[in-house]
Amino acid sequence: MTALKLQYNTIFSSIIGFILLLLCVFPRVTPIGIALLVITIVTGYLKKKLIFSFNKLTFLLVALYLCYVLGLFFSENISDGLKGLEYKVSLFLLPLITMVRFKSSFQLQNVFIGLIVGCLLGSFIGIFDAISCYQLNRDLHCFLSSNVSTVIHPTYFSSYIIMAIVALWIGYNRNYRFFSLFICWLLTIYFILYLLMMMSLAGMLFLAILLVGVVLVYCFKKWKWKGLLLVISLSPIFFYSSYKMIPQVRSEIDDLTYYGERYLSNSDHYFEELYYPYSGTETRLIMWRLSVEQIRDTPFGVGSGDVDQVLAERMVEKNLDQEFIDRHLNPHNQFFQTWIEVGFIGVLLLVLFIVLVVYKSFKNRDYFLLILTFNFAMNCLFESMLQRQSGIVFYTVLFCLLLIPSTLKNENERA
Repeated sequence: MTALKLQYNTIFSSIIGFILLLLCVFPRVTPIGIALLVITIVTGYLKKKLIFSFNKLTFLLVALYLCYVLGLFFSENISDGLKGLEYKVSLFLLPLITMVRFKSSFQLQNVFIGLIVGCLLGSFIGIFDAISCYQLNRDLHCFLSSNVSTVIHPTYFSSYIIMAIVALWIGYNRNYRFFSLFICWLLTIYFILYLLMMMSLAGMLFLAILLVGVVLVYCFKKWKWKGLLLVISLSPIFFYSSYKMIPQVRSEIDDLTYYGERYLSNSDHYFEELYYPYSGTETRLIMWRLSVEQIRDTPFGVGSGDVDQVLAERMVEKNLDQEFIDRHLNPHNQFFQTWIEVGFIGVLLLVLFIVLVVYKSFKNRDYFLLILTFNFAMNCLFESMLQRQSGIVFYTVLFCLLLIPSTLKNENERA
């Protein structure tokens, strides 16, 4: 690799890391980073450091965006539909501009550093705000949930934190500079404690599954089937211990169990027994139930930007509290969100993208991409991840980078 090629690739990866850092700390100015990325890619073409390469996988994201564009023609709320298209423009722009092939591979070190430093700074801001809140109110709840994650919503920021932990250990495995064993352990422990403070059920659940998965793979490599059976037999003890010993986990699980059983025991008359204000779990159950009913009645979608309206109408029919209706909540599930807006074709594109990326990551032994995809898929079950810039930009930037052909081939083989 020549010095000139190395210089361009380093600049490119540094800008991706800069975008991730901005997203964690100053999300509103993230477009500045994307603008720099566009300039860098244009420069790469002019300097012949890049060549165009059509990417079938990332084009699925473009196709999904075009579904939202077509859905605008069926919308009754054009202004909301246009606003949604503006929010989702990264799904269209980033895959198109990153349809490139590098003439040489490059390391993810600067990308990882940007993500890790961004998560650190974002968490420091949240903890500082929590301390300020505690000084005023003397309430320990200041250190929990959104009170300690003030820059980014806890569900989204927990995803960043988990991927930062993964980046630490992949960086250590690849002998990246600054990724020493001491730093990796220190930051991992800090990030896990901070994630527990954010109390994101999806985040905590995914982290638990990830930890068990890592131990399972390690034991299988070392002891084969005996190790696999050992981990499987001990997993229930791990989950039960987490439930008993970590108050945040116990609180979320108890809440989920209580309201889940309440729903299943009387699902036909569920809405008749609700009392406002509703808990977070109740809110999700309500929105999922309404979403399923809407999908059943309009399988081809209602049009871009009309989700809030049609769900609000169903809330009125169910005699839900007006204050709850006025919150204009989304389905809290990206698959439901996409299906309601643009129909089963949109959901098919989204699911197809996830499945094909999982297959490609397995094939290329790209563990960071694999975990990122599972993380995205799981969070889509609990949140409409593509309705906020926090979700759209984070996942799209990383997917588009990691799916550039042959970019990371040598690194994945070494990992």
